[in-house]
Amino acid sequence: MYCSECGAKNEKDALFCEECGAKLEQPKEDKTPKKKTSKKKSTKKLNKKQWIIIGIMIAVVVILFIVFQVLKTQTSPSKIVENYIEAINNKDYEKLYDYANYTGDQTFISKKAYTEAVKEKLEGKSTINNFVVGTTTYENGGLTAVVTVNAAMRLGTSTTTDSSFEIKLTKEKEKAFLFFPKWTMADDELLGMNTTENYNITVPKDTEITYAGVKVTDKYLDKKEKEDYTETYILPQVLTTSTNVEFKLPGGLEIEKEITPSSYSKRYSLSITSSDLTDKTKEKLTKEATETMETTMKGIMDNKSFDDIKSVLAEKPDSEYYKDFAEEYADYLKDVQEDSKKLTSFDVESMTVSSIGFTRDYELSLRVRMSYSWTETENGKEEDDDRYNYVTFYMIPEEDNYKVVGISSFPATVSYLW
Repeated sequence: MYCSECGAKNEKDALFCEECGAKLEQPKEDKTPKKKTSKKKSTKKLNKKQWIIIGIMIAVVVILFIVFQVLKTQTSPSKIVENYIEAINNKDYEKLYDYANYTGDQTFISKKAYTEAVKEKLEGKSTINNFVVGTTTYENGGLTAVVTVNAAMRLGTSTTTDSSFEIKLTKEKEKAFLFFPKWTMADDELLGMNTTENYNITVPKDTEITYAGVKVTDKYLDKKEKEDYTETYILPQVLTTSTNVEFKLPGGLEIEKEITPSSYSKRYSLSITSSDLTDKTKEKLTKEATETMETTMKGIMDNKSFDDIKSVLAEKPDSEYYKDFAEEYADYLKDVQEDSKKLTSFDVESMTVSSIGFTRDYELSLRVRMSYSWTETENGKEEDDDRYNYVTFYMIPEEDNYKVVGISSFPATVSYLW
């Protein structure tokens, strides 16, 4: 404490200054209570923006949880089976293709091919009424699921009695919705849309094939099986259902066939019947046959040798039909020359296709009913006649048409009875 009079320093509790003796004034106590310092840390309040972010994060977590649960249910075997049967009832062909269990080369079991096959199979079929999906059991370490279904009526039947059947599913390697399992029909018992592998189709050389709307390229040509007149294509996988196949043969001949492959018989060889031909194609072939026949008979009437008229035939002198034609033409010409009656006219009145097929060398064998008339002269007197014969024309492709390489017989006339 310091004296207010002389400024000398005194003890804290002294009443009088030790130097000058003046009375010392004691300092007044500060009675204002001191604030106590809190040991707790102060909490900072969250602003509005932070609360919004927290709310959004909570909402996202809730939504993700709900979506997870929904997708888990939607991708379960029982739900897949339920959707599958509904697709059958609704004839939702594209959706059914998504459930199909096909692996490997699927070139010839495209969605289009599958859709057409299922559409035909389900046409006019009954639905599966009042079905209830039952229990699911897992086999093969969880890779296979078997789902029991109870229904009032099964596909394709007319009964309404209760029935129970199982649908087997396979877990695919690929996932659905990023990480959920994808299940497909391992055993398509309801639709019967099964496949067979390595299906062989044999056709004449240079034939173009379009199988179920897909062109068959040389990629599938069997290079091991070499034949002089045919080629074989191996299709890696096809449906065992009725399938439309288009063939375009050399010479422009186009044929459409309905083929039903089988897992037991894995080979088809192209055959041809008259019903495979359009009226336009029949007209084209019979026109070529008519012109060949009339040109040949004119050569007989004009006393021409085979070498003089052979240009009317296809150029294939090594063909047995070509050789037979040359021999028979020479015999016919000789008989006519030696007969007193002379053939002075010959006309083909009509040709009707009776049948058509392939020879062993895959030449075209066209059998027709040929109606014709002719005139013969003897000593200035003419004699007319007409008749019909069944004649087979053997034909081979040449450019965009078929040309005659031989015939089964020459037409009979009065001077030449075959």
